[in-house]
Amino acid sequence: MEFIQDIICQVLVQKKSKELIYLVLNEFIPEYETLNLDYVGKPNNEDYNFESEDEMISYYIETQDINQTFFGEKQKTTRIKL
Repeated sequence: MEFIQDIICQVLVQKKSKELIYLVLNEFIPEYETLNLDYVGKPNNEDYNFESEDEMISYYIETQDINQTFFGEKQKTTRIKL
């Protein structure tokens, strides 16, 4: 029987920041794989493709009243909710 082991880490902060996101990723999943850029677009333009992980994270941090969950991977999947 195969078991799927998921670890979900949720960090509650008063203000979102890229620095904090990368700090958490590097602390809990060092050498994580770059976030998949093709599974999420901009809410007002679903056909838009982000050019980099940094651009995608920046967009969701800077855009108020919008939430998005990202999955970082390193053999296992890690969810990051913004």
